[in-house]
Parts: sequence; structure tokens; C-alpha cells
Amino acid sequence: MWWRLKRLIIRFFPFLVVAINLTIWVCAYLLDKFTNLPEEVVWLPFAFIQGLVGFTFGVLVKRLHKGVYQDELTGLKNRRYFFSKLKEEIERVNRTKSPVSLVLIDVDDFKLVNDRYGHTEGDKVLISLAKILKQHSRTIDTPARWGGEEFAIILPETTKNGAMVFAERLRGTVEQYKFSCKITISVGVATSNSHVGINDFTMMADKALYQAKEQKNTIVAYEPRKPENTLKVMVG
Repeated sequence: MWWRLKRLIIRFFPFLVVAINLTIWVCAYLLDKFTNLPEEVVWLPFAFIQGLVGFTFGVLVKRLHKGVYQDELTGLKNRRYFFSKLKEEIERVNRTKSPVSLVLIDVDDFKLVNDRYGHTEGDKVLISLAKILKQHSRTIDTPARWGGEEFAIILPETTKNGAMVFAERLRGTVEQYKFSCKITISVGVATSNSHVGINDFTMMADKALYQAKEQKNTIVAYEPRKPENTLKVMVG
């Protein structure tokens, strides 16, 4: 797949740069040694070429990195980046015991949007929703496209109450937003300030989201201490 090729290029980029630079300087050396051209005529063009190659590779790597970790449709981080960032945040929680919250979002009855208005209109809904998530997120937050019509946001240094306030603000904004058709979201929230695994943490948020989707236009917060229960907040 293309993303694998991108990752491969990024992984071996230092070796590629060294090989190209070495080739440039070997060519310059041979030209200097076996011709009667003045030194500045030989070395200055090659120095310019080396700088140009370095700049080009810098831009290329930046674009490749962006492509590997960015969702093409919405411009948000993709699932791959999301899990990498979530791992970092969970490791920080395990060290500092400071809270982190995870918010999972699902567009209610999104299949009906595609069926009635077409996939192009459905894509517009997802793009607009992504903009809303960006606008409401802090610089330390990580909004990402979880997959399909589902989104996720990592909220560092955020308690359950803070995450619920954030989720309600999102829910209300989406409900009032002027999409081409009526759109609402269901939201699952999970919070932890102690040792927790990535799979367990995402499962907690996913279970909360599952219950929220049963009601629609609803927020559900998962209670880690009581796995058999969740706290429902009915809105809308």
C-alpha cells in the first residue's frame, strides 16, 4: 500500500540523504581532479545543488509524514496517529497520575444521510464536523477520525466533568449547526488518572458510545470503578 511506501521512505530517509550527498561530493571531487576548471567553478554549483537537494527532501519528508498520519477527507489526524498519541498520553498518566479523557463521537443515522442525499453530501457533513471539532479543541487536544462517521478526541489534563462539559458543547454546536440536513451526534466519554491499557481505555469509551447510540443525540460517561454501570446524561 502507498502509506507503507511512505513510511519506508521516511524510515530510510537519513541513509538516502547521505547517499545522495556522497554522490554529489564524489562527482565534484572527480571533476575537480580530472579537469582544469577553476575550483569555484567546480565546487560552487555542487554546493548549490546539495542545498537544493536538502531543501527538496525536507519538503518531501514533511509531506510524506503528513500523508501517513492525516485523514485525506477531513484533514484530521488518522487512526494510526491517534493510537500513537494515545499511547503517549497513557504513559504520561501512568507516570504523573494526572487525568486524561477520551471522547468518541458517532454521527447519528449517517447511513440515511448517504442514502437520501448521496455520498458527496455525506462527505460534506464529515468535513464540516471535523471543522467543528478543530474549533472546539485546545492545542493540546488531539481530534482524529476514528473511522467512517466516527471521530475521537484525546483530552489531556481533563477530568470526567471537564470532558462532559466539552462533549455537551460539541453536541449542542452540532445540533444547531446549519448542515444541509438535520445532524446530531452520540458521544461516549472515558476518563482515567491511573494505570490503564490502551485497549481497556478505548473499550471503556466505546462501551459508553454504544449506549449513547441507543438513545441518539446523547452523552454517556463510562464509570471505570463500576464496569457494569455507566452514568447517562440525556440531552436533546
